Amino acid sequence: MKYRILSDEELQHLEGDLKAFLIINGVHGEEWAKLNQEDPQKAAGISGVVLRSGITNSVRKGPVSRTPHT
Repeated sequence: MKYRILSDEELQHLEGDLKAFLIINGVHGEEWAKLNQEDPQKAAGISGVVLRSGITNSVRKGPVSRTPHT
């Protein structure tokens, strides 16, 4: 595994990305709930794709500077 498993609190920050991904790919709330219940391993795989993408994008952006550039 390339990255550690995120805590529930950390996952909340990526919830919007997952919802956007599902909407773009035509997966609606009821379908997602059904998939989670009937095939949780597949749902976790889909979530993993979105999370890896979000984490990779965050890493590429690098740390956020809190001091203004002069």
